[in-house]
Amino acid sequence: LLIRRSLVRAQVGEPRSAKMGAREVPIFSSSAAKSHNRCRQHQTKEHRMKFRPTAACMIIATTCASPLALAAPGGQAVVTKFKSASAVVNLQAEDGAFQYSMTAQNFDDMDGVQQGIVSIGKSGFDPITGQFFIGGVTCQGPSFANTVTVNKSTGLSSVNAMLDPAAPGCTGFNATAQTVAIAGVPTGGFSRSDTGNSTIRAGSVVEKTSFQSESFDEVFSGSIGFFTGAFTGNAQAATVTSRARVK
Repeated sequence: LLIRRSLVRAQVGEPRSAKMGAREVPIFSSSAAKSHNRCRQHQTKEHRMKFRPTAACMIIATTCASPLALAAPGGQAVVTKFKSASAVVNLQAEDGAFQYSMTAQNFDDMDGVQQGIVSIGKSGFDPITGQFFIGGVTCQGPSFANTVTVNKSTGLSSVNAMLDPAAPGCTGFNATAQTVAIAGVPTGGFSRSDTGNSTIRAGSVVEKTSFQSESFDEVFSGSIGFFTGAFTGNAQAATVTSRARVK
């Protein structure tokens, strides 16, 4: 039995509560976020499976929650469970001539497979050549799934990866292989906690979703290959869970 999930943000509000400091920042962004719109349902009395939405759905859990067009076989209850987690680190630095940046993220794809993306860049006017320079490397795929860690309690973070433009899953320009080894600690000046719950009822379907994310302003030390030294940025850890029941 094919389940089709459709967004219902126009039908249902997006309840959430947030504790924040003196300013607001986006929870996170992800060029890798993919919308999810299908999953498989076996015709059993109670079926449980893990479904892991992409990191974009971590921002507001109700974006991922939707009524399921289901019909329970033989009038028996069918239960579907979903769970996901993600970790994100963004940082930047400059040395007077060039600007350096990195975005790294771990997330789960729609099949429940851990994925990762790490992207580094360098840009600025080269004082030697007098020309504007831009270069970068981006790597993604399951082999980069464990590159990012963010402790949601302490905020401590890390990114470790080898980025080779010639390797599978990688692209680059004006760059050779670069080693990333970064450690981050919260500045103590800003942190944000977002939590939310939603309940959607559509006929015989009741779906409950909850999410939680912890964000921290951080200082980082280490190397992104192009540059070694101190960086500033932010880190975030997020989880989302959902349970749908059809009678």
